[in-house]
Formats: sequence, C-alpha cells, structure tokens
Amino acid sequence: MITPPLTGFHASLPKGHDKLKSWQSSLNSYKPLADTGDYPGKDEIADGLTLVKKLLACDSSYKFIEQFNSQKKALLDLADQFNDLQNFYEHQKPTWEKLRKAYSRFRLNQFELERDIQAGPPLKRIKEILEAPIPYGIIKEAEDLITKANNVNSGLVTEHRKQAIEKIKGYIGTLTKDIQTAQGNETLRSSCVKPLEALCNQIEIQNSLAHITQAEAEALKQYDASILLIEEYVKKEAEKNLGKGTGTEPKPTVKKQRIVEPAKMVKTSYIETLEEVNGFIKTLREELEEAIANDERIKIR
Repeated sequence: MITPPLTGFHASLPKGHDKLKSWQSSLNSYKPLADTGDYPGKDEIADGLTLVKKLLACDSSYKFIEQFNSQKKALLDLADQFNDLQNFYEHQKPTWEKLRKAYSRFRLNQFELERDIQAGPPLKRIKEILEAPIPYGIIKEAEDLITKANNVNSGLVTEHRKQAIEKIKGYIGTLTKDIQTAQGNETLRSSCVKPLEALCNQIEIQNSLAHITQAEAEALKQYDASILLIEEYVKKEAEKNLGKGTGTEPKPTVKKQRIVEPAKMVKTSYIETLEEVNGFIKTLREELEEAIANDERIKIR
C-alpha cells in the first residue's frame, strides 16, 4: 500500500511539490491508455491531474498550505485512487489485457457461447469486469473465467473446423475422381481443386464459427462451379473426337450433374395431409426420373 503523502506537507513546500510531481508524472503516464476507454480510471486520472496542477501552481508555502487545507478531503480521496491506479497500471495491466484479448476472441462466437450453460455465465462475468468503473478488486477472477469460456469456445471451433474440412475434402475427392475419369489436364485440376484447398487452409486458422460456416458455403459454390468446368471440358473433348471423323457423337465420360433440393418442392411450412405427402413424392419422383432420362447424375441437397 502507498502511504498518502499528506503528513508533513506543510513542513516543506519542496518536499510536498516533489511528491505531487511524482503523482503527476505517474498519472500522465496512465492517461493515454485510460483515454482510449479500454482501460479504467479515465475520470479519476483527469480529476487527479486537475487537483495536482492546482496545488503545484502555488508559488509560496503560505498559498500551498492554504490550498492544501482546503483540498484535504480531495487529496485523501486521490491518495486512495492513486493506490488503485498505480497497482493496476504497474501490476494488473497484463491480466487486464489478457482478459480483453480473450473477450474479443470469444465475441466472435458470442451467440453460441451465451447459449452454452458452461460458457454463458463466465462470458457474462468477463463483460461485467471489463465494463466495471472500478474493476481493481475483481480482476483476480480473470484467469478462471478465461479458462472456463475458452474450453467451450475451443471445443466448438475445433468441431466446426473438422466438419467443414471433412466436407470440403469430400468435394475435392469427388472432383479429383471426375477429373481422372474425364482424363483432365493439370490446368483443369488446378482450376477445380486449388480454390477448395485454399478454403481448407483458411478454415484451419479461423476462430469464428460464422466465418467457418461462410467458408463452407463458399466451398459449395466453388464445388458447383468446378463441376461445370469439368462438364464443359468433357463437352469440348467430345466435340474434338466428333471432329476426327468417327461419325458418331462420343458418350460423355462424366455425366452432367443435376441438383435436386426436395425442401424447395414444398410450398407450405409443413406437410400435414396424405394428399400433400403424395403431391410431394410425385413432384420429387418426376424430377428424379427426368434427370435419369436425360442421362444426368443426381445430387440431393
């Protein structure tokens, strides 16, 4: 604890000035961080500097003692506040910054974490600490709160990454097989596969569940685009073979893909009657049969 420098102030103006200048120097060093709004003590530091400046402006012992006596209560309050501020900025600041950094990371997945019974309360408490006007006595809770929230967050991110990467690798596997069947060249392979590999690499370092989902959706779009590239390649190769004078149009090595989305065939929120069931099945069957009749391969989504 820092002893408030009030006793004996009246005995020596230089001694009192030295102590106040020390306070002033420390408060000025804390001010830039506090003024960002991300660190505590902004108002206390501003008020303290105003008080100290007023006292330091005294040019005689008489004026100094007079001001000191009139501001004694404010000086006592500042002494207590200075103790908290000095302890924070010289000792607690690393823990505070760790807490802020962790909270920024957790906010990427805020909705998922808030719904979790294990992570929700710690996340709420972290927010309370960071928003507390005087957090100095509760910063000690930081490590335990970070650990609890991080355990859940890491598990969620790891699982989402795994699922997304497995799905994209499935796309890559299908495309690779189709390219081999079509006897595609390296240019075709690179155009089809490399964008998906890049998305996998992106997901590996992504900590946001929303961004992982976004990358997964982008991978599906890229997969569909790659299927079209392969179909176009097959078509051009078939045209080349036809032009060689075989007289018959070669059968495509890779069938055209048709995407069938059953959910889009339902016009109501729910299927509630046998008639609606039969109507849905009829529509779906017609779509599937048409695809087979056109020698297409079906992708259900």
